Amino acid sequence: TTQCGHSFCLGCFHDVCAQGTRRCPMCREAVGAISRYVAPNRVQAELVRQLTAAAEQPSAPLQLGELRETLRCPACKLVMGGAVSAPTGDSFCGGCFTHLARGDGAALAPYVPDERARRALVGIRSKLRVNVALQSAIEALFPAETR
Repeated sequence: TTQCGHSFCLGCFHDVCAQGTRRCPMCREAVGAISRYVAPNRVQAELVRQLTAAAEQPSAPLQLGELRETLRCPACKLVMGGAVSAPTGDSFCGGCFTHLARGDGAALAPYVPDERARRALVGIRSKLRVNVALQSAIEALFPAETR
């Protein structure tokens, strides 16, 4: 997921960056130096894994408890609201990320251990947008819990 909130297959994103464009293929917003820290969005990948497993066994009920755990913000432990996904692969509530990324970003350390990645996230904190795909899934699955 790029800072503008669009998600792509990692291979395709790296291909775009290798061409020298360093722009989001959807909205053309510059992704800048953070592209070297781009990692698969762990929450989104786990959500897809769980939904795919449920689709492959239509007779089994969707495990909403497991999905809820997947979609909890690691900081506040609530189902993410205004979900932002950092290019490092981490996802948070928009408000939690804004709070954690203040100053030098030291509060991000428990969630983003790499210091260079943290500094890069602090540098783009005002540019991160809601992860459209992830937030849409959260609102569809847990409409009463989104804030």
